[in-house]
Amino acid sequence: MRLVHSHNSVDRGSPDARAVCAGVYSEVRCVAGFGGDLVATRRFSHGRLHVTLADVSGHDLDAARMAHQFHDVLESMDGRRWSHRGWLSALNRQLCARFHADHFGAVLSVAVQPATGGYLASVANAAMPRPWIYRAACGVVERFGRRRDAAPPLGVFDVDAWLPRPRRAWLAEGDLLVLMTDGAVEALAGPGGSDETVSSLIGIRAGLGGRRLRDALASGIQRGWATSDRKDDSSVVVIEASCASRIVSATAA
Repeated sequence: MRLVHSHNSVDRGSPDARAVCAGVYSEVRCVAGFGGDLVATRRFSHGRLHVTLADVSGHDLDAARMAHQFHDVLESMDGRRWSHRGWLSALNRQLCARFHADHFGAVLSVAVQPATGGYLASVANAAMPRPWIYRAACGVVERFGRRRDAAPPLGVFDVDAWLPRPRRAWLAEGDLLVLMTDGAVEALAGPGGSDETVSSLIGIRAGLGGRRLRDALASGIQRGWATSDRKDDSSVVVIEASCASRIVSATAA
């Protein structure tokens, strides 16, 4: 499974940001993006991948400092074969011991694991845009899961505050799962645009592969910034369902 994630620039002039950028582990990654986004990944040896995309309340350094602690929490999670709901519950207990509930304005959690003939993905969403799935075999773009109207009111990732259960989807070899924050969707859709505009862009570019799609979305976000006052919360994560286990990350701007 290959993870390609891109995000707007970290302020590399700050010690916190430099430490976050340098603190990349083979199985745990936490990256703070400009505007308060946090992208955290945890990959286990048995192939299960957990990705958390969070909108941190506050500014860039809040996300950068939080990334250090988030990294420690993820690294402490053992390698048992968690259900997605069990993972969220355990993660919530540890995070609530470190952070206040209002540290996160929106959270999206995705788990992807190998299964017979492909991959099984599940998503739990609290106030983030619904993910997109690109079906490589037919070139179709689908939306995945549902979106809550509000962030979790109880705790950070309190499992009882999410939808009743994580939504699931089957991914075939070569399918792409695309996650975005609100700012990225707004920048790509443009004035008067909608989520359908973003779906069309993904459909046009995704056939070139996850890396090309990531680059196209990053370029589109930067063009969108030219006509928008909003230049925050613009993270994009692309997960490619493939036999490759390498995790690749890159900065979009």
